[in-house]
Amino acid sequence: MSRLLIVAYPKISKPDFEWIQDHRRKYDELSYQAVPPHFTLFFPSAEFKSDDLFQIAKHNIGSFPSFQFSLRSAMIMPRLVGEYSYVFLVPDEGFSQIIQLHDKIYGNELSSSLRLDIPFVPHVTVASSKNVAVCKELVDALNNKKFEITGKIQTLDIVFEDGDRITTLSQIHLSPGE
Repeated sequence: MSRLLIVAYPKISKPDFEWIQDHRRKYDELSYQAVPPHFTLFFPSAEFKSDDLFQIAKHNIGSFPSFQFSLRSAMIMPRLVGEYSYVFLVPDEGFSQIIQLHDKIYGNELSSSLRLDIPFVPHVTVASSKNVAVCKELVDALNNKKFEITGKIQTLDIVFEDGDRITTLSQIHLSPGE
């Protein structure tokens, strides 16, 4: 089934990108091949045409400014839907901006698509497993490393998901910010 999403591909350094991808290659069989590291801001939906989603989202976010973020910790997202648990890298800085951007996107005509059955946690996924204990071990290992990944969110991509393939259809540029 094909669906549309809105994601933010973070602008990060090449070493940080490779560090995330190395973890995803080892631990995230679900999405490593399909999509680069990203923050999902509008979850998969087949309710809208891509042009409509683009126009509505662009209107809803208005002149939302680009912003910096910093990832310094990992957390478990236990199995809520389906059979997998996940390991998320979550932002210390930029957390509130991602929440606000997510909320703006889901305003007006998109509000009926908002998933209220799962919490929205800003994140970049680095692992997935059917065994939550495996996720816990990785979270502990990551948090013991004291990592820091900094970057910027400047654009949002309207993407088309068709099975294991993700394709960007259009892009919304955030206002120049920080």
